[in-house]
Order: sequence, then structure tokens, then C-alpha cells
Amino acid sequence: MSVLVVCACALFAGNQARAVFTDVTNAGDDVAATQLNLADGSLDPFTNFPGAEGPDKAIDDSASSGSKYLSFTGAGLNDNGEQAFNPTGFVVVLDAPAAIGGVQFMTANDFASRDPGVVQIFGTNLAGTASDIASLATAGDLTEVYNGATGVPSFATVNDGRGVVTPAQLFPESDPFAAYVVIIRDLVRYDGNAPTNFQFAEISLLQVPEPSTVVMVGLAGLAMVGMVRRRGR
Repeated sequence: MSVLVVCACALFAGNQARAVFTDVTNAGDDVAATQLNLADGSLDPFTNFPGAEGPDKAIDDSASSGSKYLSFTGAGLNDNGEQAFNPTGFVVVLDAPAAIGGVQFMTANDFASRDPGVVQIFGTNLAGTASDIASLATAGDLTEVYNGATGVPSFATVNDGRGVVTPAQLFPESDPFAAYVVIIRDLVRYDGNAPTNFQFAEISLLQVPEPSTVVMVGLAGLAMVGMVRRRGR
């Protein structure tokens, strides 16, 4: 489980409070590659990825940008950037049901033209393993919780921005779900590079802190400010 620090939407005596958002996934969680059937909204199994660069690498909490999930089908786009195949991603079953309110990516070690640009996230309480869900889930089993930007920017060249943790994208908190489905719907586009394969080193599904936690963090920040001011007198 990775721990991220992002700005909370609160100000205390002119000082910005910071709240800790945690990743609900853990290295070793049950994962399975999947694809979203655009015809009916169901999930289907997916195997077009290298054995050593499968979906387990997306949540392995590794600081190495070379530990990555690489999908050769990607977002299902052809060389012209048009939807030609079903978009792909993965299913992760959590240790316990959790709500999320954000997502954050770490870029992989090469080819910025493979960076994910748009992500669609579903929650589900369908019983079974990640492989079961990746094979059997219907549209009725899935609840969309986010469909939007990944936060991965367009870098100066396709060789830049490797191994970078990009800005977290926050959204309204979901209901608690036992599993989540992550589907990449588009890539960061670069002229002269076909938007076909996708890859990323890490994804964090962010749990929103309780309001009381934000308040406590803010009060702690005020206390620290007070101590500094007293010492400065």
C-alpha cells in the first residue's frame, strides 16, 4: 500500500492543511487482466501482454519504473487513434471493501507515447476471484466511479518524464466496493507515434480520509505553526 500526500480542500489560519490519502490496493492482491466489451459493457478475459509485465506489476508498490504493466492491445485504438478493439485493463480484488475518491499513476521506464491519458474505473461487489470477475462480469455488475484524465501530462519528447509520479486526480467518493476494474480508454498523444500499446509502472486507487482526519491534520499543522512562532520570539 503506497501512501500519498495531497492537498486537502481546507485552510486553517491561512496555512494549507494536508491530508494523507492511501492506496486501497496492496502488492499481492488478486489481479487479472481484462477487456471491456464495448458492445454490451461486460468484461472478457485478456492475455495480450508479456508474462513478466502483467497487471500484478501495476500494484506491486515497486519504485522501479521498469516494473510495469504493458498491454499490447492498449486502449483498443488503431494506428490512426481510432477505436478498433475493446479497451483493456485489469481487475483487482481488495482485502476488504473500500471507497475511493482519487487515482494516481506513475509512468513507466520508456516510451511516453504509451502513457495512459484517459482511465475509466468501475467498482463491483460481484463475488469471485479477479479472474472470475474478468470473465463473468456483466454491465449490470459494474458501477462507474470515474471516467476522465489520468493526470499524466504530455512531456517534451517521448523520452522524457519516465518514472514520474503524476498529479492525483480526485473525484466524488464512491460507495465501498470489494473489487475495482481499471480500463485505459485513451493514451497521451504524440505526433508521429501510434497510440496503440499502453504501459504504466504503478496505479494508486486513493481512499479519501475521513473529515475528522482532515481536521486533526489541520489542527496538528496549527500547533506546529504555533510552536515555530513561539520559538521565533
